[in-house]
Amino acid sequence: MASILERVTLRIAQRIVDPAFYLARNADVAAAGVDPVAHFARYWHASPLRAPNERLEGRIFAWSPVLLAVLALLGRSRQDITDCFRYRINQLATRRGFTLQLRLVLVLARFLAVRSALSTGPSGAAAAGLGSIYPVVRIGHDAVPWIDCRSIAEAGVFSFADPEVALRAQPSTARRLQCPELWCAKIQDASIFGFAQIVSHAAFVVYEPEADPVFRYTSRQCEFVINCFGSKGDRVLARVPQDVDQAIDAGILLIGRCGANYFHFLIEYATKGYIIDKASIPADVPLILSDDLFPQEMEALKLLFPGRPFTIREHGKRLDVKTLYVPSLMTFIPDTPDVEFWTVAAVNHASLSWLRARVLDTAPAPRALPARKLYLGRSAGRNITNAAEVEAVFHRHGFEIVNPGQLSFAQQVEAFRSAGCIAGPIGAAFANLVFASPDTLVLGLVSPFAVQFSTFASLATFAECRYLAVPGEHDAFRPGAEKRRRSLELTHGNYRIDLDYLDTVLRTYI
Repeated sequence: MASILERVTLRIAQRIVDPAFYLARNADVAAAGVDPVAHFARYWHASPLRAPNERLEGRIFAWSPVLLAVLALLGRSRQDITDCFRYRINQLATRRGFTLQLRLVLVLARFLAVRSALSTGPSGAAAAGLGSIYPVVRIGHDAVPWIDCRSIAEAGVFSFADPEVALRAQPSTARRLQCPELWCAKIQDASIFGFAQIVSHAAFVVYEPEADPVFRYTSRQCEFVINCFGSKGDRVLARVPQDVDQAIDAGILLIGRCGANYFHFLIEYATKGYIIDKASIPADVPLILSDDLFPQEMEALKLLFPGRPFTIREHGKRLDVKTLYVPSLMTFIPDTPDVEFWTVAAVNHASLSWLRARVLDTAPAPRALPARKLYLGRSAGRNITNAAEVEAVFHRHGFEIVNPGQLSFAQQVEAFRSAGCIAGPIGAAFANLVFASPDTLVLGLVSPFAVQFSTFASLATFAECRYLAVPGEHDAFRPGAEKRRRSLELTHGNYRIDLDYLDTVLRTYI
């Protein structure tokens, strides 16, 4: 017979458990065919922590700093609570400015790290599962004997203008940025962990300026690295596995923190091939990739690097490399909402030319002159709230509705190469503009908060295309708000398109 406590717990579970949500979040429970209400009633307090419904899941993340602090005071730790705390840091980091909540959680992480370091030594710093304290070494800035950095191309000046906005007469603002230096580093005795992060000789190695700990991390890096030691970014809290899962003599780190995202993959990581060629790295040294790449991305790599072997690693697993080659990125797109959109516009035309030539030299010529009109639909991720109505407008104007995610890499290249007009909500698929034909018209549907996001306009300029921003609408938007970058919830969030405005744009420019 069930105890009074068990009956009360079951009654509460019946009121708060959303069965569909619970089973979707807990694949092991669904696979076992267990009643979700009964399961939560019995194991609600056990590890791993399981939320009964979506609303309380948000509350768990929000209160995870308090739970972690209480456990620390009691001299206890739970990895599931620690993981929730890491996720909470990531949530707060997406907001512009250092909010009070973000400051407090970083103070807590720093306190736990320092307290643990004092009790176990600076190399131990278990910090209740948060990781260990590592000093920071920046490739290209900090000279250390175990990193040999060779310059490939000096930093230059990148001149451009803010994206032209459809049907607006005001002139675009002219801008100038520094185009990052290109280099190839050779690190001795390196360990790759987390999302392609590196430690070597008891130091955390920064090779992507976008992932420098002077900035906040917003691309899941907090799962393994927390930058909680102030604006200098001279230390980080890193969770490096003690055990080595794989070891190789030499390798080239191609994929970074956002490898599977098609934009980062194609524009930031695939273009490293230009540096690899210039650095004359031996052909038998494998590329180090992540195991989450999409089939289209693997297809592209086999085309770009014919004959070069691959080494695949899982996120979170540790790969030790005796000699690690690290080509630099040609971009500067920090993981923080505190830099303005126009400051991430610089691209390296030599790297893009290498990518375009490698692909188009092996691709068949377009079947016709660039005349197709393509609308790039999106089946997942950020999107337009009235997407069906927007697609209907484009369809009425003779556009093909295509989902690039359902095309092979070769099919995406052929589609962009054969188009005379390309339109859609800006996103990763627009990285394919590097393959577009000259004089193609590009209509980038964009959140009103992100009109000045210039990276895709820079790719269009490289391909000798014309880029027009087609801003949407958002209830929180006020005129002038696009001049100062907002938090990621707004700039990367959903928006709607005024259909009359869109129809006028198409009648005017098509």
